[in-house]
Parts: sequence; structure tokens; C-alpha cells
Amino acid sequence: MSAALPDLDPGKVALGRLSLLPAPANNVANVNSLPFTQDPLVTHDDRQYAVWVSGPRRAPLLAWRDLPGGPWSQPVDLSAVPGSPFTAETKLDPHHSYALGVDAQGRVHVAGNNHNEALRYARSDSGNPTCWQAGEMVGADEERVTYPAFVSLPDGALLFFYRDGRAGHGDVYLNRLASQGEGWERVGVLVAGRGSGESPYLNHVAFGRDGALHASGCFRGKGGAAANRDVWHAISEDGGATWRGAGGEALDLPLTHETVPIVVPTPPRGSGLVNQMGMGVDAAGRPHVSYFHYDAAGATQVALASHDGVRWQSRDIARLTHRMETETPILDAAVARPQIVCTADGNVWALFRATHDGRGGQLSCIRCTPELPLHELPLYEGDLGAWEPTLDSRALREHDELHLLLTPAPPYPVGAVGQIAPGWAERRIGVLSVCGEELAAAAGLAP
Repeated sequence: MSAALPDLDPGKVALGRLSLLPAPANNVANVNSLPFTQDPLVTHDDRQYAVWVSGPRRAPLLAWRDLPGGPWSQPVDLSAVPGSPFTAETKLDPHHSYALGVDAQGRVHVAGNNHNEALRYARSDSGNPTCWQAGEMVGADEERVTYPAFVSLPDGALLFFYRDGRAGHGDVYLNRLASQGEGWERVGVLVAGRGSGESPYLNHVAFGRDGALHASGCFRGKGGAAANRDVWHAISEDGGATWRGAGGEALDLPLTHETVPIVVPTPPRGSGLVNQMGMGVDAAGRPHVSYFHYDAAGATQVALASHDGVRWQSRDIARLTHRMETETPILDAAVARPQIVCTADGNVWALFRATHDGRGGQLSCIRCTPELPLHELPLYEGDLGAWEPTLDSRALREHDELHLLLTPAPPYPVGAVGQIAPGWAERRIGVLSVCGEELAAAAGLAP
């Protein structure tokens, strides 16, 4: 008899509160817990929106609630709204997640179900997430889209990042919607990879409390994840129009492998580096970037690179013995790519899950504030399988609240998706919420 699949259990929450979404998740191909999804949860004013894939047709659903503790609305099936670009079943490919953004006028924007395909995008009417319009965004360079991501600026503008091209041969584009604008404008190519025979990958895009926009990532040439190399970082203080390094040096657009500052240099191949990790900016405006590397024993270690105002410094933040092999078409996800959470009290935390070393797929939060000892807290003590963290960036930045989309997930399918047990098509999904003060109190930190 096969072992029962893990499911979300409110009784296993160790810290915070779990609110179940109003329909189960279809987690075949693991599209509801992809760390590059920015974001599946978005808070605008006091309303939080969530998007996830559900049902036998794998349709994207949208629901909302009023914070702090209001009930979730009945979900809107985005595949069924008139003129929807999301009528096609969400593909069985662990790239086809859906990202949310909300602009200053209260319009909800959704993009997703893309892997080197024409952009699928729609936005709601202002304040009415049941009425939608679909169409192009800019209308050019939108035929081979992957990794759509929305980022809200403090001035009310909305940014949209995506890759045009494919792995090993692509560029990252940046679009902007002004706070009172009706149409999107092209800022330009943010990071170019085609010229060097590479593809740039973005980490989680983050903001400092000073309003500065931080981008980071890595580059990949031909040859899959083992060809990931060189962690980079750049800062914009005008919403993405111009960029500089952490040391103040001006950078021309597009950023390239030759011109962007490298935070963690790696060998061209086989370093253990994985694309699309986490980044946060602390209360003092200092960026922190997570990354993987192989240690001297060949095991995958989680590390944090932090800028102290003068230089970048790195340290490992977990002691692991498992090697996550990168010489494969799809990673085994035995270690979740950590998201970095910076709370208002100045602390830095890494959200982390592993299926080995006695961890059993549980979610932990590691305080990794530079110059302080590491301190690990359990957040959820159940088995989350191959889940990787995604969060509500706006709620964290504006309210010091951590909201995580939580659902157990199967391993990424290396071969046929049919190898995934059919029970994954109906798993509970919810939002785990904990505030910065609760994290500090649980770690025994003085207020």
C-alpha cells in the first residue's frame, strides 16, 4: 500500500495563523508553490488577493479577504470570465504559475500559464475583481514569455518583469504602469543575455524602506541548471529607469554579465548554484541574497550574501548533508529555494524547507541577521513535500506581516507528469500569517 500523500493540517502550525482558501489546489506539476512567482498573494489597502490553480481543468482561481481576519470570498474562475486569456488548461509544467499585481487604482492584474509562449495577461476593473479585460501589455517582444512578475512601487506605479526567450538564450524585460496610467510603457531590456549566449534569471525583487528597488539573480549558459553561475545585484532609486551597484557605481542598461556587479563569483559550471532564489532589504537599506553552493563534502548548502555598506560578505545559514544534483533536467527540490524576509526591527530571516537531515519537509524560519548567531524557528511542523516559499511582498513591506501561500507539493516531474500520484490534484491550500513582532518574540528577542 502506498503512503498517504501529505495534506495541509492546521493543527501542525507552530507559529502564526492558517486561513484555508475556499477551494482546493491542483498541485500536479507543482504550480502553486514556485519561488519565482511574484506574487501569488498581494495586499492592497486592507484587502488581500490570492491566485492559485484548482480543479480537474487546472483553472486559475482568484479570491480575496479583508485583513486582518475576514473570510475569503467565493473564488472567481479566471478561465470563465468573458474574453479570458486563461481558457486553456494550465499546462503540466512547473513553470506555469500565475502572478498577481494590484495598481494604485485598485485594478487587479494577472499574468501566467507561460513558458516560452505568448503573454497571457488580464486586468480587472477598478475595485471590481469580477469584471476583467484581456489584451496585450505593450504589444512587442511578448511572444516568448516566461516568469511574469509584478512589483508595486511605493509611489503607486506597477512594474512587470518577464523573460523573453528561453533558457540559455534570453533577456529580462521591464514594463511600467504609472500610478494613474491606463496603459503600460516599456522601460526596456533590464538584463541582456542573448549577446553572451546566456539567459539571466531574477531572484525575488525587493524594496528598501527608502524606496530603492533591488534586483539580483544569476546567469545561465547552455547545459541546464549546472550552468548557473555568478550571483549579481543592482539598485534603482527611480523605479527602474536608472541603476547602480551597491558601491554607488552607475550602470548602463541593459545590464549584462560583463557590466553588472557580481556578488558571488562561481565557476562556469557545477558550483551547486540554483536560479531564482530569495532577496530582501533590511531596515537599514542593506540587501541580502540567498544562494546555494556545494561545500567541500559536495553537499548543498544554503548561504546568505549580505552587503554591510562597504562590501559583500557571505556565510552558510544551514548545516545540510544532502547533495541536490544540478546535472539533471529538473531539480529534485529536496531543499526549497529560501525566501528572505526582512522585518521592521532590523532582523533578517530565511524561509526554509528540506526533506532530509531529519527535517521531514517542515517549514522553518532561520534568523540570519549578520553578526548575530543563527536561530531557527519552526513555522509549520507538517510535511510539505517539495513546496517552495512564495509570499505577499507588499504586506511585508508596508505592514511588517509575513503571509505565505502554503500547500503540500509533489516533486518536480523529471520524466512524464503521469508519474505524479493523482491525489495531488486535490490538496488543501491556505495562507499562513505571522507578523514581525511574533517572529521576534518566538526567538526571544527583546522588543
